[in-house]
Amino acid sequence: MNVNQLINTMNNRNLSLTIRTKAAAQVWELQNRMNKTLKSFKNELIDQSKGEGQDLEILSSEGKYTTTVQIQPPTPKIDTLDPDLLREELGRELFEKYIAHSYTIKWSEFRNAPNDHKEAFFNLPGLELKQTYQVKFERS
Repeated sequence: MNVNQLINTMNNRNLSLTIRTKAAAQVWELQNRMNKTLKSFKNELIDQSKGEGQDLEILSSEGKYTTTVQIQPPTPKIDTLDPDLLREELGRELFEKYIAHSYTIKWSEFRNAPNDHKEAFFNLPGLELKQTYQVKFERS
């Protein structure tokens, strides 16, 4: 079955749950394989951007799709810091707003944070910064 058939089977309430569950599991397996493959390709693009020292914009051969790789501002690397010290230094409000349960930065929140919130992170003792990249695939 192709992906569309699997999705249609999974969403068809007229079929039994056992049939729909099988289709859902197959979609899940495909999604995991695609995510791993896509991550590997993104890393290849990031490596190219690093090598060239600049953002990349790549147009597909037929011109229908654009891939961009953008160098992001350095991000605090907090996973090596003591979580209790981190909570104490930042205060409860900033900690809860910007720190995920895995003790990583919630990038979607942090990138739009006010400068004084960012400064609180950049002033943490023993903080390291890591370079991050954003890879986007878009239909042109």
